[in-house]
Amino acid sequence: MKTLSLLFALLMLCGCQTPATHGAHLTRSQAIDIAVRLAAENGVRLKDYRGPQVIFQPTTRQWLVEFHRENSSGEYIGFFTVNIDDETKTPTWLPTN
Repeated sequence: MKTLSLLFALLMLCGCQTPATHGAHLTRSQAIDIAVRLAAENGVRLKDYRGPQVIFQPTTRQWLVEFHRENSSGEYIGFFTVNIDDETKTPTWLPTN
């Protein structure tokens, strides 16, 4: 059991792809980098946001990178999402509020 735990920890640390992202052209880190660049181009101050939450949808080959905003009391006040096409690496800005 100890060997399995060690093997799992090693796989997590080496950055191997999970089954959910297996076959994706972009890595999770690359998707985040693309979203951060697009946010900066749109004048977003990311230090005002928490996140990101990253989801790869293998059926549509799309990455969704979502940033949540909280006020000084920690209450949720909005979010925005960047959709990224896995093959073309083209991001789409999806402001929500």
